Amino acid sequence: MAELEEVLARWLSDAAVLRRNDEKAKASLLERCSHDVQLAAADYLSWLTEEKAMVKSGKSREWLRKRWDKMRIDGNAKLNRDSKSRLYRSCAIPRQQD
Repeated sequence: MAELEEVLARWLSDAAVLRRNDEKAKASLLERCSHDVQLAAADYLSWLTEEKAMVKSGKSREWLRKRWDKMRIDGNAKLNRDSKSRLYRSCAIPRQQD
């Protein structure tokens, strides 16, 4: 199954092809749909560094790391390709209680 980020990128690529082939109305519709989904899924599409996840949740690094394996298996955590630092989906991190 494709990741949401891949689906959205494919839609935008398809829209570019449609636009080049003078299918502007179809391209605009596909771009609008992609934009709307990006807005609706912003919390899912957003990745937080471990430090930002700690701030958002008020939890410790140890708390996050204890849950790392399950979150990674569930698709809610990954390693940053460049720095090898841990990233967490924003929607998978609980908000700190006031």
